[in-house]
Amino acid sequence: MKRIYFEFSEKAEAQLKRVVRLGNYETMADAIRIAIATEQGIQEGARQGCTQVILRNPNTGKELELTVKG
Repeated sequence: MKRIYFEFSEKAEAQLKRVVRLGNYETMADAIRIAIATEQGIQEGARQGCTQVILRNPNTGKELELTVKG
């Protein structure tokens, strides 16, 4: 395993801490790893021609549509 160091602005650090808290991640590194894996999945979908990600709330039926820019 390789150790990598990042420098964050105060705002970016606060945003990352919020992601950690809301996602129930144990560490900031865990949150970053999952974010990278998610982005890789979206990029792979975009390479295959996908242009949208749809998030559906099963409780309300509401949908949030994200547009993927290739």
